[in-house]
Amino acid sequence: GDAFTEAVASASRSVGAFGLEREIASYESKIRARKRQFGVEAYAPLRAADRQALALVFNAARSDISALQAVIDRKRAALAALRDSATPQPVRDNGDAADALARALDVPRATAADALRRTNGDRDAAAAMILEQRQPAPPVEAEVLSWDNPIEATLVEEPRPRRSLSKRISDRMR
Repeated sequence: GDAFTEAVASASRSVGAFGLEREIASYESKIRARKRQFGVEAYAPLRAADRQALALVFNAARSDISALQAVIDRKRAALAALRDSATPQPVRDNGDAADALARALDVPRATAADALRRTNGDRDAAAAMILEQRQPAPPVEAEVLSWDNPIEATLVEEPRPRRSLSKRISDRMR
């Protein structure tokens, strides 16, 4: 009876956790690949001292990586909820799941409990709902601070007051 049911549920959670871990690793690999691709794409603008092209390449890579990271965050939240839940509980008594989801996503418990209530206790759907409601980070304007070595550039979120590129280059050559 209960021992067999719990064993089956435990095995099911283990299989589910393994699948989520593999998916997370796959998305982390995609992020590493996108960062490598950014390096290749950024080389030509850095070499040509083309700030506008570099900013476009950076913002595109940042957007792609943010989207992939959002998927990882959802999967980690689902994994945490899966690991923290011993057995499914009725929606009205989903306190442990709400606590686990709140910890996993770093949101208030009330937010997690509301999402679980609205999704009829579906932890994956609740995690997705919470993550979709988060505001995306504002775009970062990139500015290259040093052209000494065109391969290495420093990107800052708040650009310094603008001077012409030719003025900055001539200042650096003095």
